[in-house]
Amino acid sequence: MIRDPGMTAAATEAMIAAAMGPALAPVSVSYSPANGATVTLPAVPNDLFVTLTPATDLASLTLVLPPESAGRENQALRIRSTRNIASLLITGATTIDNAEVMLSANGVTVFFKFAPNTWSRTV
Repeated sequence: MIRDPGMTAAATEAMIAAAMGPALAPVSVSYSPANGATVTLPAVPNDLFVTLTPATDLASLTLVLPPESAGRENQALRIRSTRNIASLLITGATTIDNAEVMLSANGVTVFFKFAPNTWSRTV
């Protein structure tokens, strides 16, 4: 290991932070959708924690993923609902494995972006 004796600990930490880039803190969003609504998720590269708080059980709801230009590989989408959703449809990518989900009250489902325009439900 080569060490610059004139480099301070603060300068070393700053160099490492600059090389690694900023950490992406998860983004939490909440929606109170009506039956049959379409909700477009934020156009961010961060992992998303989505809480759905509809007033009643829903027969259907559509969530639109962040656009490809804003997302990133290994991005996670966690969805929780306080009410039953008979048909939760995820759209907005070329390939979405298991795109339609039945979500029970207080249930959680997780989607993961494995490659460009490719998401899969993992839970």
